[in-house]
Amino acid sequence: MADEAFPETQALTQVFGVGTLTAVTFVLTVGDKNRFSSSRDVGSYLGLRPRRDQSGSHDPQLGITKPVTSTCEICSSNVPITS
Repeated sequence: MADEAFPETQALTQVFGVGTLTAVTFVLTVGDKNRFSSSRDVGSYLGLRPRRDQSGSHDPQLGITKPVTSTCEICSSNVPITS
């Protein structure tokens, strides 16, 4: 059903560990993917910060330092959610 309502989820669920719930949550959270000029902009939108190690004109793109605290994180974590 999610594949029909949100065709974007088909590509996401091909990634190991990404299920239908995570894919639908990501698609609904991000919205229109065309509003982002790069994939790193999506991370910033979700509250992720890349590590910085600037030196003069050297500015490498490093890994993420801050996990996002949102619905996307809850759906992608391995911790069972109980109410």
